Amino acid sequence: VDVQIVSAFKERALLIPAYLAPVGSKQARVRVLGTFIGSEERVVHLGLRDDSNVEVLSGLEPGDRVLIRNGPR
Repeated sequence: VDVQIVSAFKERALLIPAYLAPVGSKQARVRVLGTFIGSEERVVHLGLRDDSNVEVLSGLEPGDRVLIRNGPR
């Protein structure tokens, strides 16, 4: 049996993979592809979380390209 209980729902939430943010943390550091060259580190403030994703409350904008590694280590 597979059961899914929805305790909160937000439309148009900005999400990053959950493995980029330590469990229980309210913020994380992510690398974002730069506008012209390279990348920069940013602190993002986090909101709701599930097994796969974490909501980003601030620190990123839609269209920002977060550099990720291939899954959790």
